[in-house]
Amino acid sequence: MENKTVRVTNRNTGSVGYIIPDLNNLRRQFQPNETKTLSVEELEKLNYVPGGAYMLKHYLKIENE
Repeated sequence: MENKTVRVTNRNTGSVGYIIPDLNNLRRQFQPNETKTLSVEELEKLNYVPGGAYMLKHYLKIENE
């Protein structure tokens, strides 16, 4: 699963953003319906950032088989 990427879409009607300290303060901002290709590692780390799990469940759609 090394370097595996997935497509992630903002399904919220507003913008969504986050910062991941473990990845050198990586900042991401999604506009409504915007899709980005992100690493699985980034999503795993987002899950442990305060509010990250909620964001993954309610605002971001992960396109993965």
